[in-house]
Amino acid sequence: DEKYPCRDMGNGKVRAVGMGMAYTKATRLVKAAESAFGFKLTERPIGGAGGGGSRLTAEARDLLARYEAFEHACVDDLRRNFNECFSGFCDVPRIGCVVMASGLARRFGTQKLVEPLRGRAVVSHTLDALVSPRLDVVVSTRWERVRAVCEVRHVTCVEPAGALQSQTIRAGVEALGKRAGYLFVQGDQPLLSGASVEALLDEFAAHPECVARLAWQGKPGSPVIFPGYLAD
Repeated sequence: DEKYPCRDMGNGKVRAVGMGMAYTKATRLVKAAESAFGFKLTERPIGGAGGGGSRLTAEARDLLARYEAFEHACVDDLRRNFNECFSGFCDVPRIGCVVMASGLARRFGTQKLVEPLRGRAVVSHTLDALVSPRLDVVVSTRWERVRAVCEVRHVTCVEPAGALQSQTIRAGVEALGKRAGYLFVQGDQPLLSGASVEALLDEFAAHPECVARLAWQGKPGSPVIFPGYLAD
């Protein structure tokens, strides 16, 4: 791996490679690193077929393995954080939004999502709050009347495989595909405001590795945004 001043050539020998660097300079860098770390990075076998050269110590191999794992983790985090912070910018996919609208409404007695509120269906008021350039919205529902409301608004609907909430969520996430984050909204939140949704998106952009949710008077509730990596 040419990103290091020295490397193991496979036969136990170590030499400077690929950096346009003199061997003496590479040796000085290794010695300085050994002084900083407090342990040897190279060792010289004595005699035999493998003698006369230098090879990495067990501590050096462990150090390189740890560094490579750290580097890969940083690259993964950087890519994820970039997608989360720049969602919707240029070609970066927007935050996915799943409106959960597949419940039976047993306590209400009828399908409350299509009941009129100020002249329009309850679910239509919920969708009003989700008109954001930072969101791609799908409604996960089993009900034809809910789909009819969404069709008028040109909102995509998907049908879950069953009545479980997990199936409602899964259908929405699968329809949206891989996203930096997923906003989950109950379909019966007609008092949800666009300003609250934008504030929630701002909070998620500031802390893209965290779950973010709205609260009222200190009591947490819905909607909630989950980072996309949790869906992997």
